[in-house]
Amino acid sequence: MSKHTYTPVRSISYVGICLALLVICSKIAIPTPAIQFTLQTLAVSFIALFLGPRLGPLTQTLFLLIGLAGVPVFAGGGGLGYVFRPSFGYLLAFIPASFLIGKVLRIQLQRPVKAYNSKRVFRAAMLASITGLVVIYLLGTAYFYVLGNVYLGLGAKPWTWFAVSGALLFLPTDLLSMGIASFIVSTIKPLRPAWLKDSTPTVVKSAGFSGNPSSQD
Repeated sequence: MSKHTYTPVRSISYVGICLALLVICSKIAIPTPAIQFTLQTLAVSFIALFLGPRLGPLTQTLFLLIGLAGVPVFAGGGGLGYVFRPSFGYLLAFIPASFLIGKVLRIQLQRPVKAYNSKRVFRAAMLASITGLVVIYLLGTAYFYVLGNVYLGLGAKPWTWFAVSGALLFLPTDLLSMGIASFIVSTIKPLRPAWLKDSTPTVVKSAGFSGNPSSQD
């Protein structure tokens, strides 16, 4: 696959729109009988799949920096004090997870096969998203544990149980969110991965996408 590059204007536009989407989704809370969750995971997964392994993590980094600067973009507000919240580790984990999601999807869609269809792209996107979710849970839970056990001194065993059980409570909704994001990028033509739509004619044809050729990110 030959390389292509986004123009600066296009890159800024994509990142700006996706950053706004991430802020909005972080503020939308949906209550369930067991927990209350936001659409943040859905947005993180979609942005990583749509923008790829370069602009996806960049969007997450900007989101984190803006929030730490005091702008209330996080679900619970913003400011430097957010680093002392047990859930901050999950926000940090969005950055490497975004890179991994975009990279895994790109590797799968570049494999030399005869043709891709929307179902195949969905499976590739879902596998990439689940890989990223593992990273989010590992890093997020580790931060949760270190903050509670080392910084707050709450004791290892009860805090470990709380961290792990808390993550497991969100697993069903996180998987559902990633399934929705994967469905969107594999089915809705205008929202298919931006980097794939701008690939060379051969790759676009084999992946079942249509788009104009240009150079790759």
